[in-house]
Amino acid sequence: MAGAFCSRANVTAKVGVCSNSLNFTLSKLKTNILLMEEYHLYLDTAPPGVVVQSAGAWQLGNRYIAAAREALHLLPQLLDRYKHHRTFHFILTNGLGPLFEGYAASLDLLVDSAWNSVTQLRTGTN
Repeated sequence: MAGAFCSRANVTAKVGVCSNSLNFTLSKLKTNILLMEEYHLYLDTAPPGVVVQSAGAWQLGNRYIAAAREALHLLPQLLDRYKHHRTFHFILTNGLGPLFEGYAASLDLLVDSAWNSVTQLRTGTN
């Protein structure tokens, strides 16, 4: 079909197929992976320290669960003083930040993939 070009956002080349270039896709993927995997680790040192680390979403999720379990044990003992503990800061900083965003982005990609599979089944394309 002559003259039909893609008009999607982020696609500047005049192409007949509405898709992003491989370079664009890979750079976005790398950026998102780096953002999802960065988190803050609080250290029990004198004075207390904070380290920014990178790891996979699976590892961050496991550390979050471990910190939450530790919080369940420490809260009855420390009460109001718990707000000074490293696990309190870890849960507060990483729960709604990197962990939630990482899992939300992963679920979005999973749902996208599922809908693409359904579309392929309906149309009979691969």
